[in-house]
Amino acid sequence: MIQRADFADGTARRSPSASIRAMAAMWLTAFAVRAAWALTAWRLGANVGPESRDYDRLAWSLARGAGFPQGGSTAGPAAYHSPLAPWITSLLYRAIGPHYPGALLLQCARGALIPLLLAGLGS
Repeated sequence: MIQRADFADGTARRSPSASIRAMAAMWLTAFAVRAAWALTAWRLGANVGPESRDYDRLAWSLARGAGFPQGGSTAGPAAYHSPLAPWITSLLYRAIGPHYPGALLLQCARGALIPLLLAGLGS
């Protein structure tokens, strides 16, 4: 007969589906908070810094197939920036074109993974 496994202190183990639901709820909450803030700031015309412009420029250059351009507002090589974020954004730009709010939401989705990673460290 199959029995539920108990921990040494007598408490029952959580089912995997409950853990997945909790993690999905955590991700959705983190994404909603980040997306609400990012889109509100964008709609109110928040000042976009030079580093954000560089990431956007790098992503659009990669999406067009031109590679990493030299220079930019930081007056250094494009490899100064981590290549993963512009590359992921370039995949979005290749699919839908240069759509800055879409890039913001993609960054929010990526950033919403941080609470899941921290929860994994805590367990």
